[in-house]
Amino acid sequence: MVEEFTSVLTHENGLSAKTVHDILICLHSILKYVDKQSGVFLQTVEIAYPKEYPKQTRVMSSDEQSRFVSSLMGDIDECKFGILLALLTGMRIGEICALKWGDVDLRCAVVKVCSTMQRLKDVDGGGKQTKILIGSPKSGQSARVIPLSEQLANLCGHARQYSDFCGWVKILMKLC
Repeated sequence: MVEEFTSVLTHENGLSAKTVHDILICLHSILKYVDKQSGVFLQTVEIAYPKEYPKQTRVMSSDEQSRFVSSLMGDIDECKFGILLALLTGMRIGEICALKWGDVDLRCAVVKVCSTMQRLKDVDGGGKQTKILIGSPKSGQSARVIPLSEQLANLCGHARQYSDFCGWVKILMKLC
């Protein structure tokens, strides 16, 4: 019976293995609760959870990356600067949006990742749909020091000269 339900969710409704897995966990919890609350022993239901197979991620070739970087370098703005930082350092978007110039050491050519920005639903209301929170990275491994290439260090130095000096690396809020 559960196998039929799983098949309907997966094949007829087109739900992902992860979604079906979550639904089956919920079903299992409900069955355990009913069994415990009713005092009547229900037949043990074996649930076969669907397997999730990781999707193949496409990665840019070296040639594609070089052309992309060249395209971004032409007529650079805050948005393109943020994309270059992500591409050339591996930084996450929240880490880039929370970046302060104090985190960028041009003499040592490194960026210190010590905070992240999140845009969350504002449950208090106040007329805004979302609010921005800046906090520490989610894990200890996320706080790190990333070396900058000479090209990227020069670009950071140039961008810093034209910054509004509020302390934050100016990245368009559209990214965040």
